[in-house]
Amino acid sequence: MFSEVTQQIMGRLMNIMIPLQQIIIGFKDLIGKIQGTMTAGLFTMLGSYYTLKSLLGAIAQFIVTILITLAIMIAAFWIIPFTWGAAISSTVIFVAIAIPMSIILAFMVDVLKVQTNLKIPKVKCFDKNTLIEMNNGEKKKIKNIEVGDTLANNNKVTATFKVTTEGSTLLRLEGDIIVSDSHLIKHNQKWIRTFNHPQAVKVLNYNKPYLYCLNTSNKNIVINGYEFSDWDEVEDISQIQKVYNNKNLNIKELADIHKHLESGFGGLTRIEMNDRSYKKIKDINVGDVLQGNNKVYGIVKIDGMDIEQYKYNLGDNCKFEGSPNLIVNIQDNKCFSTLSLDTAKKWFFKHKYLYHLLTDNNLVKINNATLYDYNSSIDFFIQNTNNEK
Repeated sequence: MFSEVTQQIMGRLMNIMIPLQQIIIGFKDLIGKIQGTMTAGLFTMLGSYYTLKSLLGAIAQFIVTILITLAIMIAAFWIIPFTWGAAISSTVIFVAIAIPMSIILAFMVDVLKVQTNLKIPKVKCFDKNTLIEMNNGEKKKIKNIEVGDTLANNNKVTATFKVTTEGSTLLRLEGDIIVSDSHLIKHNQKWIRTFNHPQAVKVLNYNKPYLYCLNTSNKNIVINGYEFSDWDEVEDISQIQKVYNNKNLNIKELADIHKHLESGFGGLTRIEMNDRSYKKIKDINVGDVLQGNNKVYGIVKIDGMDIEQYKYNLGDNCKFEGSPNLIVNIQDNKCFSTLSLDTAKKWFFKHKYLYHLLTDNNLVKINNATLYDYNSSIDFFIQNTNNEK
């Protein structure tokens, strides 16, 4: 009797549990369908947002292009006296278009974070197999050229660069020269970007990961009769002389730029990576990610034997070794060059090589100091030069 009673109780429980289980399974299936629908809707909205942002970016670029074109046309009209009538009417039209378009463009950039692409790329380099004539008459691939080598015309290599190809458009010139479109080249005794050179042809499907460049004592690189600027792109030394000779740096010739304005650190300088580990700066590679998700897009190796080197102590455990012109970030985008330091530094024995980085946010953090990358160091003294004009 007990067994029968137990079986009846269990049977009734099963009669209740099985429908309940079916209800739970059905509810779970409903939740899964809702989740799938919401996920699909979310990705649809995200895709629509990216499409809209891309469209707005194209519109913004189109607006900027129109305004620049109109400005050039108006300037040309004003130069020629008999077209002043057209210049006046064009100026009125330009103002009528520019004001609302500028408001729209500002809204796109500041609120929607839409960016245009009218910027000179940071990377100014050559294909790794580019052959360059050395001082002894031999030719050497640029990827194999070392700091201290001497190019033709006693042109000493003061620094080498290895950068990512990402974001660069490559062009081909006669003599099988492959170079990025932003590099400066001399044409008809004027410096122009390679994308403006009449013989430049776009290279399709370029898939090599790295490009290479040099800094030289003559501030140029001659390849198959073409004269290119080196990485620093110093076109006029006179203005640099005007500013920096006032600081008793005595810049007499192009080679003195490397001697007095070089920027680099001792190879053992420790840099914090994004995963909280540390690397010596000489061991950092293109593509490494520094603290703050700051990606390294280029590495610089510098000849240290021709320049003064110092051990810097800026307090608060902020110590590092390096060249004369290191740019230290203070706060609110304010900065100073270590050239201005009379104290907090002392002469240091010379490292044979110094090293620097090129980063996405233009910064490198060392100990408790935030410094600007190699490009910013060059830009700092060029900006100061412009301010003196």
